[in-house]
Amino acid sequence: MLKQILSAALVAVACAGLAQAQGNYPTKPIRLLIPYAPGGGTDLVTRPVTQKLSEVLKQQILFDNRGGGFGVIATEVVARAPADGYTLLMGTTAIMTVNPVLFEKVPFDSVKDFSPITIFALAPNVLAASAKFPPRNFQEMIAYAKANPGKINYASAGSGTSVLYLEMIQQMAGVKMLFVPYKGTGPTVIALLAGDVDITFGASGVFLPGVKDGRLKLLAAGSLERLPNLPDLPTISETSLPGFEAASWYGMLAPAGTPRPIVNLLYGEIAKILKSPDVANRYLADGAFPIGNTPENFAERIRNETERWGKVAKAAGMKPQPF
Repeated sequence: MLKQILSAALVAVACAGLAQAQGNYPTKPIRLLIPYAPGGGTDLVTRPVTQKLSEVLKQQILFDNRGGGFGVIATEVVARAPADGYTLLMGTTAIMTVNPVLFEKVPFDSVKDFSPITIFALAPNVLAASAKFPPRNFQEMIAYAKANPGKINYASAGSGTSVLYLEMIQQMAGVKMLFVPYKGTGPTVIALLAGDVDITFGASGVFLPGVKDGRLKLLAAGSLERLPNLPDLPTISETSLPGFEAASWYGMLAPAGTPRPIVNLLYGEIAKILKSPDVANRYLADGAFPIGNTPENFAERIRNETERWGKVAKAAGMKPQPF
């Protein structure tokens, strides 16, 4: 009986301590791992929000940029970190839902090893083409592909999201195109400008200089709704393939098992920040949508996208590559 009383007392003390710690969170700086080199797109999306979040929480949010390994290095660190809210991750579509499909033995489980907090922004891709490419829009491109099987070649920086987007178009539209891999976004855009390849997906900002000087053209947006910075560009979903989406998200995640009060606190404050006019307008001007969805919605998106890309890869005969 004495042992039971002592055991119950210890549990009560531990629970009280945990509740107090959660109630006072955060009591020290928070480390946010960024799976890419400093100065990239993830930094640009994240900093406007974390600057305000730091002020609200009255604690520093320290960026820890760990590039390399297709983003897996930083992601694994967070997956194995203590679930106390002091080590967080800025995850992306490519890392959380594409890597597990493209690579064998990724050292984390996107669903089981993380507690999603919220998505900061959704950045739709656009389908760009060389000025030498005959079709002027997406409908004409599909008609051209059906009339010329295998003649259209599409470029991508490796076997990442762009490949899956184009594979999904081929499967949905019943056409065949030729994949041409490139090492990096820069070489891909250079090849498109030169007319060495026909089409590719990417962020609108990457292609706009080429569009202005007449060497590139935009065929369609990959968003479900028209882009705020390109309102006259039709979407693939509205014109030809309902439900098609080619967009990258940036979202904050914590290690699995992070106490729900901490997750809720971070989600609630970030969602409010994303609604502030300065942050929202900054995203919209860059062609991205501020999101701020619930942890449950975020978790569902990760599950659904991982399943969807798995089906696309399997139908295309793509086999996971050694990591």
